[in-house]
Amino acid sequence: MDTPESVPASEFTSNFGRYRMRAQREAVAVSSHGQITGYSVGPDEYEEPTFIPRPRQLRQRATCCRSFTPAQPD
Repeated sequence: MDTPESVPASEFTSNFGRYRMRAQREAVAVSSHGQITGYSVGPDEYEEPTFIPRPRQLRQRATCCRSFTPAQPD
C-alpha cells in the first residue's frame, strides 16, 4: 500500500466533507506540526479484519514484550 499524502489538521477540519468523501476511496493521513497524527478511513476499510484498533495499554504491553527473548532449552 502506498503512503498517502498527508493533510494538515487545520485543512482537514476546515474541509471535512471533502476529506470524508476521499476517505471512502483511500486512507487520508492527517498531520499536525509536520507529523502524521492519525488517519481517516471509510467504514469498509475500518471494518476489514486486517485493521484492528488496539487500546493503548495493549499496544504498550506488546511493545515491551517484543524485546523479550525466551530462554533456550538446555
